Amino acid sequence: MKNALPFHRSDVGEEEIAQVVDVLRSGWLTTGPKVREFEREFAAMVGVEHAVAVNLSLPLYSKMTEDEIDRVRVIDTVRSLVKKSRR
Repeated sequence: MKNALPFHRSDVGEEEIAQVVDVLRSGWLTTGPKVREFEREFAAMVGVEHAVAVNLSLPLYSKMTEDEIDRVRVIDTVRSLVKKSRR
């Protein structure tokens, strides 16, 4: 299948679970302080002034080109690198 997403095991630990719980308890599920914090840290890491976090729904992948899917994979990889650099 040309646009199939590869299966992989997520690297989710207790720290990530605790952060999710914090977000759920805060009432800010999509645009709250954790999103702004991620945008600031991501922008600093890639050396730009601003970054905007977006949420992609999996059904959108079926309408994406290979290049668009590759960009999403790059963002996911960068997110993993940011998480590992915090450890």
